[in-house]
Amino acid sequence: MRRRLRGAGAASGDGPGRPQDAGATVGILDKGGSGSVPPSAAIRAHRRARNSAGSPLAFERLDPAEYAAGRTGRLDVLLVVRDALPVAQARRVVDRAASEGTRVVLDLDDDLVTEHATARLVGQGYDAERLAVLRDLLGEVATVTVSTAVLADLVRPSTDAPVLLLPNELDPLLWAGEPPPGDVEPMSEQDQVRLLYMGSKTHQGDLALLDGLPRALAKRLGAPVTLELVGVTAGEVPEGTRRLVPDKSNYAGFVRWLRRHRHRWHAAVAPLEDTPFNASKSDLKLLEYAALEVAAVASPTGPYACADPALALPAGDRAAWVDALEVAVRQRAERGPAADARAWVLEHRTMTEDSVAAWHGMLTGGAGAGT
Repeated sequence: MRRRLRGAGAASGDGPGRPQDAGATVGILDKGGSGSVPPSAAIRAHRRARNSAGSPLAFERLDPAEYAAGRTGRLDVLLVVRDALPVAQARRVVDRAASEGTRVVLDLDDDLVTEHATARLVGQGYDAERLAVLRDLLGEVATVTVSTAVLADLVRPSTDAPVLLLPNELDPLLWAGEPPPGDVEPMSEQDQVRLLYMGSKTHQGDLALLDGLPRALAKRLGAPVTLELVGVTAGEVPEGTRRLVPDKSNYAGFVRWLRRHRHRWHAAVAPLEDTPFNASKSDLKLLEYAALEVAAVASPTGPYACADPALALPAGDRAAWVDALEVAVRQRAERGPAADARAWVLEHRTMTEDSVAAWHGMLTGGAGAGT
Protein backbone atom coordinates (compact mmCIF):
# COMPACT_ATOMS: atom_id res chain seq x y z
CA MET A 1 0.00 0.00 0.00
CA ARG A 2 1.48 3.32 -1.03
CA ARG A 3 1.79 6.07 1.54
CA ARG A 4 -1.17 8.44 1.39
CA LEU A 5 -0.82 12.20 1.45
CA ARG A 6 -1.31 13.90 4.79
CA GLY A 7 -1.64 17.55 5.68
CA ALA A 8 -1.86 18.73 2.09
CA GLY A 9 -2.84 22.30 1.33
CA ALA A 10 -6.18 23.73 0.22
CA ALA A 11 -7.69 22.54 -3.04
CA SER A 12 -9.48 25.72 -4.04
CA GLY A 13 -7.22 26.76 -6.93
CA ASP A 14 -4.52 25.58 -9.29
CA GLY A 15 -1.57 27.68 -8.13
CA PRO A 16 1.03 26.39 -5.70
CA GLY A 17 -0.49 28.14 -2.67
CA ARG A 18 1.37 29.95 0.10
CA PRO A 19 5.13 29.20 0.08
CA GLN A 20 6.39 27.34 3.14
CA ASP A 21 9.52 28.10 5.15
CA ALA A 22 11.85 25.99 3.09
CA GLY A 23 15.42 25.20 2.22
CA ALA A 24 14.93 25.59 -1.53
CA THR A 25 12.68 27.70 -3.72
CA VAL A 26 11.17 26.36 -6.93
CA GLY A 27 9.75 28.78 -9.49
CA ILE A 28 7.12 27.41 -11.86
CA LEU A 29 6.94 28.97 -15.29
CA ASP A 30 3.84 28.01 -17.30
CA LYS A 31 2.33 29.34 -20.50
CA GLY A 32 -0.43 31.14 -18.60
CA GLY A 33 2.08 33.68 -17.25
CA SER A 34 0.20 35.61 -14.60
CA GLY A 35 -3.23 34.56 -15.93
CA SER A 36 -5.18 31.33 -15.66
CA VAL A 37 -3.07 28.21 -15.16
CA PRO A 38 -3.23 25.91 -18.23
CA PRO A 39 -4.64 22.46 -17.40
CA SER A 40 -1.43 20.67 -18.35
CA ALA A 41 0.59 22.87 -15.99
CA ALA A 42 -1.97 22.40 -13.22
CA ILE A 43 -1.79 18.60 -13.52
CA ARG A 44 1.96 18.30 -14.05
CA ALA A 45 3.24 20.95 -11.64
CA HIS A 46 0.87 23.12 -9.62
CA ARG A 47 -1.27 20.32 -8.18
CA ARG A 48 1.90 18.49 -7.13
CA ALA A 49 3.10 21.70 -5.51
CA ARG A 50 -0.16 21.92 -3.57
CA ASN A 51 0.46 18.42 -2.28
CA SER A 52 3.93 19.37 -1.01
CA ALA A 53 2.97 20.72 2.42
CA GLY A 54 5.67 19.93 4.95
CA SER A 55 8.35 19.39 2.31
CA PRO A 56 11.70 21.26 2.26
CA LEU A 57 10.65 23.04 -0.93
CA ALA A 58 8.73 26.27 -1.43
CA PHE A 59 6.93 26.87 -4.70
CA GLU A 60 5.99 30.08 -6.45
CA ARG A 61 4.50 30.86 -9.83
CA LEU A 62 6.56 33.16 -12.03
CA ASP A 63 5.76 35.90 -14.48
CA PRO A 64 8.47 35.47 -17.15
CA ALA A 65 8.84 39.20 -17.79
CA GLU A 66 9.30 39.91 -14.07
CA TYR A 67 11.86 37.13 -13.71
CA ALA A 68 13.73 38.13 -16.86
CA ALA A 69 13.93 41.73 -15.61
CA GLY A 70 15.41 40.63 -12.28
CA ARG A 71 12.45 41.85 -10.26
CA THR A 72 11.96 38.54 -8.42
CA GLY A 73 14.11 36.70 -5.90
CA ARG A 74 16.75 34.10 -6.66
CA LEU A 75 15.53 30.55 -7.29
CA ASP A 76 17.14 27.23 -6.56
CA VAL A 77 15.10 25.51 -9.27
CA LEU A 78 13.29 26.90 -12.32
CA LEU A 79 10.64 24.51 -13.62
CA VAL A 80 9.55 25.29 -17.20
CA VAL A 81 6.32 23.53 -18.20
CA ARG A 82 6.07 22.69 -21.91
CA ASP A 83 6.60 25.69 -24.23
CA ALA A 84 6.19 28.25 -21.46
CA LEU A 85 9.20 30.39 -22.36
CA PRO A 86 8.11 33.44 -24.38
CA VAL A 87 10.38 34.25 -27.32
CA ALA A 88 10.94 37.81 -26.09
CA GLN A 89 12.20 36.82 -22.65
CA ALA A 90 13.67 33.37 -23.26
CA ARG A 91 17.34 34.32 -23.50
CA ARG A 92 17.23 36.59 -20.46
CA VAL A 93 15.41 33.95 -18.40
CA VAL A 94 17.99 31.28 -19.22
CA ASP A 95 20.94 33.66 -18.74
CA ARG A 96 19.67 34.80 -15.34
CA ALA A 97 19.18 31.23 -14.19
CA ALA A 98 22.73 30.34 -15.30
CA SER A 99 24.29 33.39 -13.63
CA GLU A 100 22.59 32.62 -10.30
CA GLY A 101 23.28 28.90 -10.33
CA THR A 102 19.60 28.04 -10.69
CA ARG A 103 18.89 24.48 -11.78
CA VAL A 104 16.56 24.47 -14.83
CA VAL A 105 14.10 21.59 -15.30
CA LEU A 106 11.84 21.17 -18.32
CA ASP A 107 8.59 19.20 -18.10
CA LEU A 108 6.91 17.74 -21.19
CA ASP A 109 3.66 15.79 -21.52
CA ASP A 110 3.52 15.85 -25.33
CA ASP A 111 5.99 15.53 -28.18
CA LEU A 112 6.89 19.17 -28.82
CA VAL A 113 10.36 18.23 -30.07
CA THR A 114 10.45 15.99 -33.13
CA GLU A 115 10.18 17.39 -36.64
CA HIS A 116 6.91 15.68 -37.53
CA ALA A 117 5.33 16.73 -34.22
CA THR A 118 6.28 20.40 -34.51
CA ALA A 119 4.98 20.52 -38.09
CA ARG A 120 1.65 19.13 -36.88
CA LEU A 121 1.49 21.54 -33.95
CA VAL A 122 2.26 24.61 -36.06
CA GLY A 123 -0.57 23.53 -38.34
CA GLN A 124 -2.85 23.54 -35.30
CA GLY A 125 -1.88 27.09 -34.34
CA TYR A 126 1.21 26.65 -32.15
CA ASP A 127 3.87 29.34 -32.37
CA ALA A 128 6.80 27.98 -34.41
CA GLU A 129 9.28 30.37 -32.76
CA ARG A 130 8.13 29.34 -29.30
CA LEU A 131 8.62 25.68 -30.15
CA ALA A 132 12.10 26.52 -31.47
CA VAL A 133 12.89 28.16 -28.12
CA LEU A 134 11.82 24.97 -26.37
CA ARG A 135 14.10 22.85 -28.56
CA ASP A 136 17.01 25.20 -27.81
CA LEU A 137 16.24 24.94 -24.09
CA LEU A 138 16.80 21.17 -24.25
CA GLY A 139 20.51 21.92 -24.65
CA GLU A 140 20.69 23.98 -21.45
CA VAL A 141 18.53 22.20 -18.87
CA ALA A 142 19.70 20.04 -15.98
CA THR A 143 16.82 17.55 -16.24
CA VAL A 144 13.79 16.81 -18.41
CA THR A 145 10.72 15.12 -16.92
CA VAL A 146 8.22 13.42 -19.23
CA SER A 147 4.85 11.73 -18.87
CA THR A 148 5.46 8.48 -20.77
CA ALA A 149 8.29 6.09 -21.65
CA VAL A 150 7.60 6.55 -25.37
CA LEU A 151 8.00 10.31 -25.00
CA ALA A 152 11.24 9.80 -23.08
CA ASP A 153 12.70 7.85 -26.00
CA LEU A 154 11.71 10.64 -28.40
CA VAL A 155 13.26 13.39 -26.26
CA ARG A 156 16.58 11.75 -25.34
CA PRO A 157 18.27 12.29 -28.74
CA SER A 158 17.68 16.05 -28.39
CA THR A 159 19.36 16.59 -25.00
CA ASP A 160 22.36 15.54 -22.94
CA ALA A 161 20.35 15.97 -19.73
CA PRO A 162 18.78 13.03 -17.90
CA VAL A 163 15.22 12.37 -19.14
CA LEU A 164 13.15 11.08 -16.22
CA LEU A 165 9.75 9.42 -16.27
CA LEU A 166 7.10 11.28 -14.27
CA PRO A 167 3.74 9.59 -15.01
CA ASN A 168 0.55 11.59 -14.75
CA GLU A 169 -1.30 11.13 -11.47
CA LEU A 170 -4.58 12.58 -10.22
CA ASP A 171 -4.64 14.92 -7.24
CA PRO A 172 -6.48 13.35 -4.28
CA LEU A 173 -7.36 16.83 -3.05
CA LEU A 174 -9.61 17.11 -6.11
CA TRP A 175 -10.58 13.53 -6.92
CA ALA A 176 -10.73 11.57 -3.65
CA GLY A 177 -13.64 11.78 -1.23
CA GLU A 178 -17.22 12.46 -2.16
CA PRO A 179 -18.69 15.87 -3.03
CA PRO A 180 -21.57 17.05 -0.85
CA PRO A 181 -24.79 15.30 -2.00
CA GLY A 182 -26.48 18.62 -2.70
CA ASP A 183 -23.75 19.49 -5.19
CA VAL A 184 -24.31 16.43 -7.38
CA GLU A 185 -26.78 16.61 -10.25
CA PRO A 186 -29.00 13.51 -10.36
CA MET A 187 -29.35 11.43 -13.50
CA SER A 188 -32.24 12.70 -15.61
CA GLU A 189 -33.87 11.86 -18.94
CA GLN A 190 -33.50 8.14 -18.32
CA ASP A 191 -34.79 7.38 -21.80
CA GLN A 192 -31.77 9.15 -23.34
CA VAL A 193 -28.20 7.88 -23.48
CA ARG A 194 -25.41 10.44 -23.12
CA LEU A 195 -21.75 9.79 -23.93
CA LEU A 196 -18.91 12.02 -22.70
CA TYR A 197 -15.88 13.03 -24.74
CA MET A 198 -13.58 15.65 -23.22
CA GLY A 199 -10.19 17.03 -24.21
CA SER A 200 -8.33 20.03 -25.55
CA LYS A 201 -9.58 21.66 -28.75
CA THR A 202 -7.11 19.78 -30.96
CA HIS A 203 -9.00 16.52 -31.46
CA GLN A 204 -10.90 17.13 -34.68
CA GLY A 205 -9.19 14.16 -36.32
CA ASP A 206 -9.95 11.91 -33.34
CA LEU A 207 -13.58 13.06 -33.29
CA ALA A 208 -13.91 12.01 -36.92
CA LEU A 209 -13.38 8.41 -35.80
CA LEU A 210 -16.81 8.61 -34.12
CA ASP A 211 -18.70 9.98 -37.11
CA GLY A 212 -22.11 8.27 -37.27
CA LEU A 213 -21.60 6.48 -33.96
CA PRO A 214 -24.54 8.05 -32.03
CA ARG A 215 -26.97 6.97 -34.75
CA ALA A 216 -25.57 3.43 -34.92
CA LEU A 217 -25.62 3.01 -31.13
CA ALA A 218 -29.15 4.44 -30.88
CA LYS A 219 -30.34 1.85 -33.37
CA ARG A 220 -28.72 -0.90 -31.29
CA LEU A 221 -30.11 0.35 -27.95
CA GLY A 222 -33.51 1.52 -29.15
CA ALA A 223 -33.02 4.88 -27.41
CA PRO A 224 -31.74 8.34 -28.42
CA VAL A 225 -27.97 8.74 -28.05
CA THR A 226 -26.12 12.06 -27.76
CA LEU A 227 -22.35 12.50 -27.75
CA GLU A 228 -21.54 15.44 -25.45
CA LEU A 229 -18.27 17.28 -26.10
CA VAL A 230 -16.31 19.22 -23.51
CA GLY A 231 -13.62 21.01 -25.51
CA VAL A 232 -12.33 18.54 -28.16
CA THR A 233 -12.79 20.82 -31.20
CA ALA A 234 -13.47 24.41 -32.14
CA GLY A 235 -14.93 23.32 -35.48
CA GLU A 236 -18.33 22.06 -36.51
CA VAL A 237 -19.75 19.17 -34.51
CA PRO A 238 -21.29 16.18 -36.33
CA GLU A 239 -24.86 14.92 -36.17
CA GLY A 240 -25.84 13.50 -32.79
CA THR A 241 -23.31 15.68 -30.98
CA ARG A 242 -23.60 18.77 -28.76
CA ARG A 243 -21.21 20.96 -26.82
CA LEU A 244 -21.15 21.38 -23.06
CA VAL A 245 -19.44 24.45 -21.56
CA PRO A 246 -18.16 24.14 -17.97
CA ASP A 247 -18.83 27.07 -15.69
CA LYS A 248 -15.16 27.17 -14.60
CA SER A 249 -12.05 27.54 -16.75
CA ASN A 250 -9.35 26.58 -14.22
CA TYR A 251 -8.55 22.91 -13.74
CA ALA A 252 -9.69 22.68 -10.11
CA GLY A 253 -13.04 24.26 -10.97
CA PHE A 254 -13.35 22.05 -14.04
CA VAL A 255 -12.88 18.91 -11.94
CA ARG A 256 -15.51 20.06 -9.46
CA TRP A 257 -17.89 20.70 -12.39
CA LEU A 258 -17.22 17.24 -13.82
CA ARG A 259 -17.78 15.52 -10.50
CA ARG A 260 -20.98 17.47 -9.92
CA HIS A 261 -22.34 16.13 -13.23
CA ARG A 262 -20.82 12.66 -13.12
CA HIS A 263 -24.22 10.90 -13.07
CA ARG A 264 -25.13 12.60 -16.34
CA TRP A 265 -23.14 10.23 -18.55
CA HIS A 266 -23.78 6.56 -19.26
CA ALA A 267 -20.33 6.00 -20.79
CA ALA A 268 -17.30 7.93 -22.06
CA VAL A 269 -15.21 7.69 -25.21
CA ALA A 270 -11.52 8.19 -25.94
CA PRO A 271 -10.94 7.94 -29.71
CA LEU A 272 -7.33 8.37 -30.82
CA GLU A 273 -5.86 8.33 -34.32
CA ASP A 274 -2.99 5.90 -34.77
CA THR A 275 -0.23 8.47 -35.43
CA PRO A 276 3.37 8.91 -34.23
CA PHE A 277 2.35 12.05 -32.33
CA ASN A 278 -0.41 10.26 -30.42
CA ALA A 279 1.85 7.32 -29.58
CA SER A 280 3.65 9.41 -26.94
CA LYS A 281 0.52 10.71 -25.23
CA SER A 282 -0.52 9.56 -21.74
CA ASP A 283 -3.62 7.77 -20.45
CA LEU A 284 -4.74 10.80 -18.41
CA LYS A 285 -8.18 10.93 -20.04
CA LEU A 286 -8.90 7.35 -18.97
CA LEU A 287 -7.82 8.14 -15.40
CA GLU A 288 -10.23 11.05 -15.21
CA TYR A 289 -13.11 9.06 -16.70
CA ALA A 290 -12.52 6.27 -14.20
CA ALA A 291 -12.36 8.71 -11.30
CA LEU A 292 -15.79 9.96 -12.41
CA GLU A 293 -17.10 6.36 -12.23
CA VAL A 294 -17.93 6.52 -15.93
CA ALA A 295 -17.04 3.43 -17.97
CA ALA A 296 -14.81 4.28 -20.93
CA VAL A 297 -14.35 2.90 -24.42
CA ALA A 298 -11.05 3.75 -26.14
CA SER A 299 -9.15 3.25 -29.37
CA PRO A 300 -6.62 0.41 -28.97
CA THR A 301 -3.69 2.62 -29.95
CA GLY A 302 -1.03 4.82 -28.37
CA PRO A 303 -1.36 5.07 -24.58
CA TYR A 304 -4.63 3.14 -24.66
CA ALA A 305 -3.19 0.07 -26.40
CA CYS A 306 -2.00 -1.43 -23.12
CA ALA A 307 -4.40 0.31 -20.75
CA ASP A 308 -5.34 -1.60 -17.62
CA PRO A 309 -8.67 -3.42 -18.11
CA ALA A 310 -10.01 -1.39 -15.19
CA LEU A 311 -9.76 1.76 -17.30
CA ALA A 312 -11.36 1.06 -20.67
CA LEU A 313 -12.92 -1.33 -23.14
CA PRO A 314 -11.01 -1.33 -26.47
CA ALA A 315 -12.75 -0.55 -29.76
CA GLY A 316 -11.16 -0.41 -33.20
CA ASP A 317 -13.59 -0.32 -36.11
CA ARG A 318 -17.16 1.03 -36.07
CA ALA A 319 -18.75 -2.31 -35.15
CA ALA A 320 -16.35 -2.68 -32.21
CA TRP A 321 -17.23 0.80 -30.94
CA VAL A 322 -20.94 0.00 -31.02
CA ASP A 323 -20.42 -3.38 -29.32
CA ALA A 324 -18.23 -1.97 -26.55
CA LEU A 325 -20.49 1.01 -25.88
CA GLU A 326 -23.55 -1.22 -25.76
CA VAL A 327 -21.82 -3.28 -23.06
CA ALA A 328 -20.82 -0.14 -21.12
CA VAL A 329 -24.29 1.43 -21.28
CA ARG A 330 -26.10 -1.76 -20.30
CA GLN A 331 -23.72 -2.34 -17.41
CA ARG A 332 -24.38 1.23 -16.26
CA ALA A 333 -28.13 0.49 -16.24
CA GLU A 334 -27.70 -2.84 -14.43
CA ARG A 335 -24.88 -2.14 -11.96
CA GLY A 336 -24.79 1.64 -11.58
CA PRO A 337 -21.62 3.80 -11.71
CA ALA A 338 -18.25 2.15 -12.42
CA ALA A 339 -17.09 2.16 -8.80
CA ASP A 340 -14.40 -0.48 -9.35
CA ALA A 341 -12.63 1.67 -11.95
CA ARG A 342 -12.63 4.65 -9.60
CA ALA A 343 -11.25 2.52 -6.76
CA TRP A 344 -8.45 1.27 -9.02
CA VAL A 345 -7.41 4.78 -10.01
CA LEU A 346 -7.51 6.10 -6.44
CA GLU A 347 -5.32 3.18 -5.35
CA HIS A 348 -2.83 3.10 -8.20
CA ARG A 349 -2.75 6.46 -10.01
CA THR A 350 -3.16 9.28 -7.49
CA MET A 351 -0.44 11.34 -5.87
CA THR A 352 1.04 10.00 -2.65
CA GLU A 353 3.69 11.23 -0.24
CA ASP A 354 6.19 8.94 -1.94
CA SER A 355 5.39 9.99 -5.51
CA VAL A 356 5.46 13.70 -4.63
CA ALA A 357 8.77 13.20 -2.81
CA ALA A 358 10.15 11.47 -5.92
CA TRP A 359 9.13 14.53 -7.96
CA HIS A 360 11.00 16.75 -5.51
CA GLY A 361 14.08 14.63 -6.12
CA MET A 362 13.74 15.05 -9.87
CA LEU A 363 13.53 18.82 -9.43
CA THR A 364 16.52 19.13 -7.13
CA GLY A 365 18.69 16.32 -8.48
CA GLY A 366 18.50 14.48 -5.17
CA ALA A 367 16.92 11.20 -4.06
CA GLY A 368 14.17 9.92 -6.30
CA ALA A 369 15.78 11.32 -9.45
CA GLY A 370 16.48 7.97 -11.03
CA THR A 371 15.79 7.08 -14.64
